[in-house]
Amino acid sequence: MDTPGKVLLIAEIIVYSTLSVVILGWGSGIQYVLFVLPIGVVFQTRWSRWVAVGSAIFCMLLFTILYYYTELRPPLYAVPLVQLAVLNVITIAITIGSIGAATYYLLYEAEQAEMQLEIEYQKSEVLLNNVLPELIAARLKNNWAAIADPSQTQQEGIAESFSDVTVLFADLVGFTPLSEQLTPQETVVLLNEVFTHFDSLVEKYGAEKIRTIGDGYMVAAGVPLPQNNHAQALLHMALDMQQYMKRREFTAKVPLQLRIGINSGPAVAGIVGTTKFHYDLWGDMVNTASRMESHGVPGKIQIARPTYQLIKEEFQCEPRGTVAIKGKGNMDAWFVTGVVKVPTGDLT
Repeated sequence: MDTPGKVLLIAEIIVYSTLSVVILGWGSGIQYVLFVLPIGVVFQTRWSRWVAVGSAIFCMLLFTILYYYTELRPPLYAVPLVQLAVLNVITIAITIGSIGAATYYLLYEAEQAEMQLEIEYQKSEVLLNNVLPELIAARLKNNWAAIADPSQTQQEGIAESFSDVTVLFADLVGFTPLSEQLTPQETVVLLNEVFTHFDSLVEKYGAEKIRTIGDGYMVAAGVPLPQNNHAQALLHMALDMQQYMKRREFTAKVPLQLRIGINSGPAVAGIVGTTKFHYDLWGDMVNTASRMESHGVPGKIQIARPTYQLIKEEFQCEPRGTVAIKGKGNMDAWFVTGVVKVPTGDLT
């Protein structure tokens, strides 16, 4: 029923109730229907709160006027007391039933709204945890304002220092010119295929995906929770990424090569800004990991000395020698080619 129809129905009930009391008297009980009308107005969710309040005031005022009117004037039509009593009982029963039904409906609607709110809350939680680490998301909800200066203390915002972190950068070699030959849809499908597999490896090894930039992929281990074997976890992940890309060469229509760079050491992790929050890492160690990737070799996993010192007993490493790193000078680097021994501990 549209709004004009609802208004006419309410007006008809008011007129009917008023005329019934004037004609039959207070004993008819028809006046009690006026208690139901404000509840009916509440059901019209598109009507403002003031409409419901105004209708309630109007109905109660009319109820009072009818009471005093019947006290001063006799009814226009005399009805036998027995019939009047039956009519009164029926009217009161209908009124009580209507109020009960209305109350039940309101409680039901409130319960449904609460359930829907919980569903939407769970959706937002899943979305938030897909954007930020779960621990960071929980802290951010407790302290909404992310800080703009990572040098501040942990208590003042979402930022803290870590002494033992490993960072992995990966890049799809030659993807930029390749993307010019693909349609936008094909480009997105290809990246989604590769990065979705990488995401599964992040979960497998208990690492933390930091971000993707174009065809670049960044992962960290040891943040936001410390991780004993952070370097080992990312090296195993890197080898799995490498094997996956090799398998793609034989099965995929568009073969790709992956260049990986890894470094370990201290870093600052946190969130900056106040909008579009993003968990990130800063520090010289992170910059060196990025340089290990950009100065690496397609199809190879290149690591810097700090990572080599942590994993050299467990992984097969080939010295690359000294590499001229932009902004860093000459640095020793190694290629990781395999595993020396199968790990017995928990990589996470």
